[in-house]
Amino acid sequence: GMFCFASWDKFFHCLNADDGKRVHSLEMEGASQSSPALDPRWGHAYISSALGDLFKIDLGQGRVLQRTSLKMEGKTNRYSMPSPVVVAAATATYVLSACEDSKVCIWDAKDLRLQQKIEVGGL
Repeated sequence: GMFCFASWDKFFHCLNADDGKRVHSLEMEGASQSSPALDPRWGHAYISSALGDLFKIDLGQGRVLQRTSLKMEGKTNRYSMPSPVVVAAATATYVLSACEDSKVCIWDAKDLRLQQKIEVGGL
C-alpha cells in the first residue's frame, strides 16, 4: 500500500498509494537516485546513497535497520548510487549491488554480512 522512492533531497520517502500522503521520510545523509529493491517477505527495502552506503530499511516501522559501505571511492564511481537487487534462493535471501570500483558484492539480506565480491572490471 506504499509507493517508496529515494530523492536528491537526501531522503527516502514512502507515500500512501491510495491518497499520496506521506507515511515515512528517512534521512539518508546523501542524495540518491537509486531504485529501492524490495523484499516483500520481510517488508524491507534496500537502497544506496551518493555517500556510498547501502541501507536496509524496515518499511513498516519507517526506520533504518542497517547500513554498510559500498566503498565506492574510485574516479568512475565516486558519485555512483547503484540500485541494489534482492535475490531469493532456496536457503537465504541476498542483496546484490555494485561495490568498490569494479566489483559486484553479495550480502546476506538478514544481516548485511558480506558473502562474496566478484570482480567484473571497469574503467
